Amino acid sequence: MRHFKRAKRSINLSLEENICTYTLPNGIRVFTKQIPYLFSANLGVWVPGGSASEPEGKEGLAHFLEHLFFKGTKTRTTRDIMEAIECKGGQINAFTTQEYTCFYIKTLTEYVSLAIEILSDILKNSTFKEIDKERNVILEEISLLEDTPEDIILDLFHQFVWRKHPLSRPILGTARSVKHLTQNDIISFYKKIYSAQNIIITAVGNFNEEELLHNFQHWFHDFPKKTRREKMDPKPIFHAGMKHHSRDISQMHFCLGYPAPSMTDKERFICELASNILGGGSTSRLFYRIREQEGLAYNIFSFHDLFRYAGTFGVYAGVAPENFRAVVHIILDEIKKLKEIPISETELELYRQELKGELLMAHEHAETHMTRIGKSIIYHNHILSIQEILSSLDQITPSQICQFFRKYCTSTNIALVSLGPAKYKLSHKDICF
Repeated sequence: MRHFKRAKRSINLSLEENICTYTLPNGIRVFTKQIPYLFSANLGVWVPGGSASEPEGKEGLAHFLEHLFFKGTKTRTTRDIMEAIECKGGQINAFTTQEYTCFYIKTLTEYVSLAIEILSDILKNSTFKEIDKERNVILEEISLLEDTPEDIILDLFHQFVWRKHPLSRPILGTARSVKHLTQNDIISFYKKIYSAQNIIITAVGNFNEEELLHNFQHWFHDFPKKTRREKMDPKPIFHAGMKHHSRDISQMHFCLGYPAPSMTDKERFICELASNILGGGSTSRLFYRIREQEGLAYNIFSFHDLFRYAGTFGVYAGVAPENFRAVVHIILDEIKKLKEIPISETELELYRQELKGELLMAHEHAETHMTRIGKSIIYHNHILSIQEILSSLDQITPSQICQFFRKYCTSTNIALVSLGPAKYKLSHKDICF
């Protein structure tokens, strides 16, 4: 295969990690991992551009463009695209985040060549014509999100803590911004983001590697290169404080959070384990105390959203409005305990094994490998192996967990965003411990 330069090949025999890297002549990078006992393959095309890459005032543009890629090309209708994959038992879809967009297909091995052609066709030859029809679909999607308090509160939290930084933009956009997006906006954003040097391809599963590479070269070779580099946005600044959104609903939904390490920070693994300890599942401290002991919530969990240059760490809960203050105080009390009393080695090992077990079992699925590889290249420009992740988790000590909570969960760093009846909103003194 003289067209391809093998840039990297790493093998980890203990976890059967065998990922190969190739570079197409136009600069597109292809990462492959063979799992020969599967009947299928997962193909992903990743582009490091999402809602944070949108021009100011064009919120929802990246997500709108993602939708339009499935609305017809020069030779295929929407139905043609879907039938080509789904009528053979496969799946085709995409998702947009703040910092990247991914298009993926899962298909039987015998249809891999067709799947590559379909991905190429929608990404190169979409007509972007059904804008008004798709605009209505997205407006309905926004309405659905706004009618789902446990989902919209996370958007409201990010809008508050990141303020005017691009990370604050809602991925779906707002009804107002989406109504004003034009075909020129769509095409301009497409040309800005979708170029050869931005495209990362991941293929995981059962396929003929030489045939796969030949097909990627054939169908993706004419993606244009772009020499102009986009300017970097300023590093985001986390804004502490309180914000209440009044709504006449039966529960108070809220996010209580703090700044956190970035996706490229070594402390991100400590953050993940700390999040698991605080509210990661039914064995976590908050779940046990607030749901099992006190019976004050059905849904409570911790979250950590990590980006290239910043992150957030916190807790979401939906509770009866009259219990809002009590639940916030319990959360702050549990955080205080983790700051003042180091977790025991025994308890830490339980949470560590839980995370490691979840990680390994998730990697029984090709989709998880595909996602890990794609995100590793976007954020680290190298593949983060399963063994690296496990090793990083193994090295975390009780004192590091304690230090994490002391460093990030301070009274000056706290942000509380709530959605519910105005009568029960809290004041600053309620979160000052």
